[in-house]
Amino acid sequence: MIRAGVLKNPRVDAIVAGHIDATTPVGRVALRAGAVMAAADRFVLTIFGQGGHGAFPHQSVDAVAVASQVVVGLQQLVAREMDPLEPAVVTVGKIQGGTAFNIIAGSVVLEGTLRSLTPALRRDLPRRVSRIARGICRAHRATCRFELESGHPALYNHVGVTAAVRAAAKKLSGPAGVVELEHPVMTGEDFTYFAGAVPACFFRVGGGRAAGGFMHPWHHPAFDFDEAALVTGAAVLAQTALDFLKA
Repeated sequence: MIRAGVLKNPRVDAIVAGHIDATTPVGRVALRAGAVMAAADRFVLTIFGQGGHGAFPHQSVDAVAVASQVVVGLQQLVAREMDPLEPAVVTVGKIQGGTAFNIIAGSVVLEGTLRSLTPALRRDLPRRVSRIARGICRAHRATCRFELESGHPALYNHVGVTAAVRAAAKKLSGPAGVVELEHPVMTGEDFTYFAGAVPACFFRVGGGRAAGGFMHPWHHPAFDFDEAALVTGAAVLAQTALDFLKA
């Protein structure tokens, strides 16, 4: 959309967006200036062993066993190699391998995500994941292939535009209508491309209400939200636009 000129003719001076959040009470918005969401990259790690009969493990290289060691080893990356004050996430979300209960798998595919807030760490994480995986594979007579699919960069909110959204929300709902976020979260968001092109604010629209069971986070199987949140979100967007145009 940006390449197609969506931010030109007329030129966009600022951009604001809201995202439903059932962990924030309905009727409120949550926001912060600066870092808001993480860079989100995907990796595919294929472990190559040597298949064989389950009764003769000494004649094979068990890719499932090696993959298990790799998963455990990757958890040490954040726990023991990262600065504890610098957020980072390495998650293996999918493991696929093997064909039968009595056959030693010749290969296993691990898929996961890497999350970071700084460009330097984003560049460094894939190298470290690959190094650990290759080292563990080598120790167990296996090999591996590491593939990285770059996702969205980290999302940063502009101080001035965030202040405008905060003021609009308080005008509509009072000081209690705004929740100040203390920390960013490690989820990713493609709105970051707009935020990297023009001053922007990405805020959360509260949709949580315990009485209705609206309290589950994103991607939870029981996720739902109070639709009164739509009124709040639309009002804050409209008020921010009106105040911005009057300024």
